[in-house]
Amino acid sequence: MVVFMPNPNEIKAVPSGLFALEEDYRFLGSGKEKQVYEFTSTKVGINPQPGREKDLRKEYEKVERIYNSLPEERKEQQKNLALDMMEVKKGKFHYAAAKCEKDLTDLLSEEIKLDAAYQLGSDILTGMADLHEAGFVHGDMKSDNIFLYKKGSTLLAKVGDFGKAQRLGEAEQTVMLGNAAHSPPEQRLSRASDVYGTGLLLIRLLEAGLEIPSEERIENILPKKTDAFTIFSRVIATATSGKISTVSREAEIHLRIGQLNVLENMKKLLKEMTSDNPAQRPTMAEALERYKALEKHIIDSNSSSDEDLIF
Repeated sequence: MVVFMPNPNEIKAVPSGLFALEEDYRFLGSGKEKQVYEFTSTKVGINPQPGREKDLRKEYEKVERIYNSLPEERKEQQKNLALDMMEVKKGKFHYAAAKCEKDLTDLLSEEIKLDAAYQLGSDILTGMADLHEAGFVHGDMKSDNIFLYKKGSTLLAKVGDFGKAQRLGEAEQTVMLGNAAHSPPEQRLSRASDVYGTGLLLIRLLEAGLEIPSEERIENILPKKTDAFTIFSRVIATATSGKISTVSREAEIHLRIGQLNVLENMKKLLKEMTSDNPAQRPTMAEALERYKALEKHIIDSNSSSDEDLIF
């Protein structure tokens, strides 16, 4: 268990009461379980929403389990999972974590260089492959949960927010609780559903890097929130173990992939990752391997042609 002891010289005066937090610390955002504030120059403070103390505690313990489940050689090497949540012993915050520059939602509204878009995609896939290797699925793949940190003159992406993560085997599936926008048509939580959501994030990154006009981007065909239809779809999916799907956006998604100015084998990978059929999606490790090979080919102008890359 990691405990954070804040340096008194680095933080502001501790507020006199819980509701004075926003006056003393800059509010950064909140979710169903947590509120996040700027704690120090390098850390954020995290508190539970009223009545959600146990949920936030479970997330903290889950982060520890994910880290402890990583293969020994990956514990020190991995850099694409935000597993630095710490318990705070002094002050008004329950937990602390490293402060990021921004999240992927913020970045997607800005101009991104194409090579940076490819690199961030590689970071996300690497983090997700590590998570699956540890035996967990994320369950809530969305741009808000991709945290970006300064790495010299570039950005490093880390997958974060493990509140809906679960330990699942390769063939296991369970109830889907994550956001609707990046959830799969079968509306079941599994390793394959993570692959689907990750594929959508890769598409969105490439659209930004290729300067696709915002009105033509894939986010316009994705649901904005978990509405009544999504809940109905998940009830049907639970009753049929995902065998009956009421949602399909494959044709629209694949049409947009086809219009991207990228290698044909990159289009092929993205189409497989976002297939309506979970069995046709690659594993996260397979997707990472193929993506990295294609990324290397793109960066290295002296490598073989696209037609020579067969997977």
